Amino acid sequence: MAADYQKTFRRYGRFYKGARKYMQRKEVLVSTNVMLTLFAISFFAVFAIRPTALTISRLWREIKDKKTVQAVLEEKIGDLLEAQSVLVSLENDLVLLDHAIPPTVEFSRLVRLVEYLASTHGLQMPSNRFNDIELYVSEETATASAAQIETHLFTLALKGSFSEIRSFVADLERLDRLISITSVSVQPSRKQVREGVFILELGLDAEAYSFPGGSQLDQQ
Repeated sequence: MAADYQKTFRRYGRFYKGARKYMQRKEVLVSTNVMLTLFAISFFAVFAIRPTALTISRLWREIKDKKTVQAVLEEKIGDLLEAQSVLVSLENDLVLLDHAIPPTVEFSRLVRLVEYLASTHGLQMPSNRFNDIELYVSEETATASAAQIETHLFTLALKGSFSEIRSFVADLERLDRLISITSVSVQPSRKQVREGVFILELGLDAEAYSFPGGSQLDQQ
C-alpha cells in the first residue's frame, strides 16, 4: 500500500515538473497572456463598455430627435415670418376693411356721412329712419353674434334735382363704409329749382353692415 502511494506521488511529481516546464515555454506564455487579455476585454466590455455604448446610443437618438424638432420649429418660424410680412403688407387694406365693415354699428358716423353728402349736393333731407339700431349691446349678445355679419337697415327721404340726386347716390355708393342700396323710389314735384328743372322726392332704402367678431380678431 505504501509502495502504491509512493508510485502515485512520483507520477504526479513528474507530471507537475513537466507541466511547469511546459508553462514556461514562450508560446504557452504568449497564449496565456492572449487569453487573459481577451478575458479582461470581455469583462470590461460587459461591465464597463456596454453601459457607455448604451448611453452614447441614447444620446445619439436624442440628438436626432432634437434636430428633427429644430427643423420643425425653424419651418414654423419661417411661416410666422412670412405671415407677419403678409400682415404688414395688408395693414392698410385692413384699415379700409374696418371702415367698410366696422366691429360696431358706428351710428353717429354713418348719420354724419349721409348728412354731409346731402348738404354737399344741395339736397333737403325731410326725414330719415334707421331700423333696429342698438345703442348698447350686452356682452352676451355680442358674443352670440360675433361670428356673423350684422345688417342695419335705414331709409332716407331726400328732395332735390335729378342731377343732385344722381350725384348723391353715386357718392353714397363710393363711401368707405359699405352700403347696399336695396330700393329707390322717385316722385316728381311741381316745384321748380329753376325754369325747366323740377324738384324730385327720393325715397331710398339701404343696408349698412357691421362685424362684431372683428374686434375679437384684432385682440387675438
